[in-house]
Amino acid sequence: MKLQRSKWFKRLRVFWVVVSLSLVFSCSTLQLGKKPSILRPLMVADQSRQYLLYIPSGYDEQSPAPLVFDFHGSGSTPEQEVAYSDFQRLAEKKGFVLVAPTGLHDNYGRASWNTTMDPRSVDDIGLLKAIIKELTRELAIDKKRIYAAGMSGGARMSSRTSNGVRTV
Repeated sequence: MKLQRSKWFKRLRVFWVVVSLSLVFSCSTLQLGKKPSILRPLMVADQSRQYLLYIPSGYDEQSPAPLVFDFHGSGSTPEQEVAYSDFQRLAEKKGFVLVAPTGLHDNYGRASWNTTMDPRSVDDIGLLKAIIKELTRELAIDKKRIYAAGMSGGARMSSRTSNGVRTV
């Protein structure tokens, strides 16, 4: 019995190593177009924030592009969310600029979003407004075509943006 259990645990260990490595490599190969994803810093209300930016290879500065926010779930990262949602491939195909911000709200020690609008926490709506302001200065963005999506806690944040980002 010990011999069988030992073999089973070795196989299980090998399985988890393979799964872990495949996740690491899938999250690190986000480039599809000529312009790679860039993790950009941004100061919002004296807090250092960051977001992942993807500009599709067919981007034309003469033609305003839609902007899509892709919010990660609680405890996740922008890189993991973009890999999970496959929005980078879709951005390349449909020609929209993709933004995946990083949440800072502490949700039991995990990065999340301040969807409850707790005034003692981070200003995530302020982050989105700052990103939109920055990108509309640098890129041709169609302000009438700004969209949001997300997974789990990111879906809550996506819903939250419908009331918070009306005036940009």
